[in-house]
Amino acid sequence: MKFALRFFFLLILSTSLCAGARAQSEAGGLQSLVAAPGVPGYENAKGGVGDVVRERLQALSPAPHVVTDSLGNVLLTLQGTGPGPKRLLVAPLDEPGYVVSAITPDGYLRLQRLPQQSPQALFDALHFAQPVIVIARDGRRVPGVIAGLSVHLQPARRDAPKMDHLDDMYVEIGATSEAEARQAGVDVLDPVFVERRIFSLSNSLLAGTALGDRYGAAALLALARLLGDGKFSGTVTLSFVAQQWVGSRGLARILASMQPDEMLFVGRLPAARTPSSGALPPPPGSGVLIGVADPAQPLAGFAAEIAARAKEGDIAFRAVPAGPLRLANYGEPPKLPERFAHLAIPVDWPVTPIETLSERDVNTLVSLLERYARGQLPQRPGPGEAGSRGEGGGSAHVRLPIELVLQRLSESYGASGHEAAVR
Repeated sequence: MKFALRFFFLLILSTSLCAGARAQSEAGGLQSLVAAPGVPGYENAKGGVGDVVRERLQALSPAPHVVTDSLGNVLLTLQGTGPGPKRLLVAPLDEPGYVVSAITPDGYLRLQRLPQQSPQALFDALHFAQPVIVIARDGRRVPGVIAGLSVHLQPARRDAPKMDHLDDMYVEIGATSEAEARQAGVDVLDPVFVERRIFSLSNSLLAGTALGDRYGAAALLALARLLGDGKFSGTVTLSFVAQQWVGSRGLARILASMQPDEMLFVGRLPAARTPSSGALPPPPGSGVLIGVADPAQPLAGFAAEIAARAKEGDIAFRAVPAGPLRLANYGEPPKLPERFAHLAIPVDWPVTPIETLSERDVNTLVSLLERYARGQLPQRPGPGEAGSRGEGGGSAHVRLPIELVLQRLSESYGASGHEAAVR
């Protein structure tokens, strides 16, 4: 009897350790992706995020055929064991950042933002006094720090400098002249990115710069490893697209060159055209999100099929309001496939140096993508069969620990007369 109990305990322990190791490997790839820069248009600079993705893909066994097109998109097509749909899964590579726009006579660098329109009101202000790296053309990494004009020494000026505008930002690299800056390897249009790392918080939360721009790529890299056995039908093309922040140019190139039957975009959700009044976004740890125009309406079509896959795997899943992907093009933009869905995970403090997400959500996302790619789904859900995890207001019925509830409430601003966020 004692032997049987010991064996049963060891079996449970080994199963838990295997599941934990797999979960860690699913989200563990975020660190190298976040550490690599990816300013729009410079994703494939030496040591950039494009290099990291290619290295991770080429390390798979057997070594796959990885393609990088002229725009910087990285693509891998996996062939299944039988006929089936052409599936396209897309994740962005780039992040908002800066390039050198000029070098002053006394050796300071001026900056231009990419994308040119600020992603959020405090984006530039949050970069003051931050250590940065300038990537030179020859691959050298030149350290520096972002500084600004002193606002304390000239408060009475008619046009006093402000600490929240790109025109008042300078990068100090230790040069005393333009010639010294160029001798260090710096030139106009070199990309500039903030030094970063991932911080592990309690409750499986991760925080750091560009996490919201990298979790999609981490999920697709984990999926590439899982699908290496070829146990799925049709083809699965994993596309890591460049220049997503400047009008989805990389995605437009992919859509112009291939006609997939189905497409999933895995990354940040665009803001809804009609913002919901007073509704708080779901917190990290809520599971997988699907962007829809009106989450109050039952999911239908391809979105309902994805919801059914989530329900079948007991995966926390909810619909949230989101706008359409912006596909900028000089001519008529390419059309998304009819069978298209946009998946994401919750991110707190988006587009800041402390973006926060749940490692568990990344693992859950990978599980859902694997179920989708392998076709693990009862034939076709009928009306109303997609389940409460994806329909009717988008509630996932996630049971949150009391400390997380208290944290969300205490962080919500609710001075008298302004209680909407707490409500």
